Amino acid sequence: MKTYIHRKDGNTELVVIFGGWLTDENTFLPLCDGSFDIIIIHNYSYDPPFIIPGNNIYDKTTLIGWSIGVWAAEYFVPRLNIKPDIAIAVNGTPYPFHDLFGLPMEKAETYLGSIDYDRVRELRLEAFGKTRGFDDNYNKISNHLIKSSLTEIRWLYNRIMEQERPSLRWNYSVISKDDKLIPDSNIDNYWKSVEKTKRVKISKSIHKMKNSWKSINGFIEYVQNSQSL
Repeated sequence: MKTYIHRKDGNTELVVIFGGWLTDENTFLPLCDGSFDIIIIHNYSYDPPFIIPGNNIYDKTTLIGWSIGVWAAEYFVPRLNIKPDIAIAVNGTPYPFHDLFGLPMEKAETYLGSIDYDRVRELRLEAFGKTRGFDDNYNKISNHLIKSSLTEIRWLYNRIMEQERPSLRWNYSVISKDDKLIPDSNIDNYWKSVEKTKRVKISKSIHKMKNSWKSINGFIEYVQNSQSL
């Protein structure tokens, strides 16, 4: 996997983001205002990093799993010794390919069998509401080469088929209606079964976060202050 780390002397909070497929640091950096340190982890088919800064120097560590990044967090966090104070799952579950809790298996296999260069380009457009939204959010588009994106999704599928039982404690699940991979009803199905996770449904576009929140901390505060289902 690839890791982007930004640290600033004096910061007392750390945010660790496990990005979704077709995301990288560009997706999240417009929401980083320098008031917290950040680690952005993405492109999981690469070897794990040798060093992740420990979180014992911070007053607060927030973990965010983004879409398929919820599964990635379950897979990597125990291996990286990250110990979050708060964990937020955004439009994802620990079972990204699953008939009830993720993308249904038949669709997943059809999807993976048909994924190609043209489909990756289409998905990048769809994530931001076609051409105008794409242009408005161009600075948040991943720099992943399409070839590496295809390699990554196939690597993810193979690892997910070796599924381990979820072990992380997720405090919040955020569900929006505009996810482009997993049906929101399946996401909701899973989190309904997790008693201690607060479910937060939002009408705002997750893919256009900069239009709704000024920073990642603003998003975190919004989730914590929202009325759970």
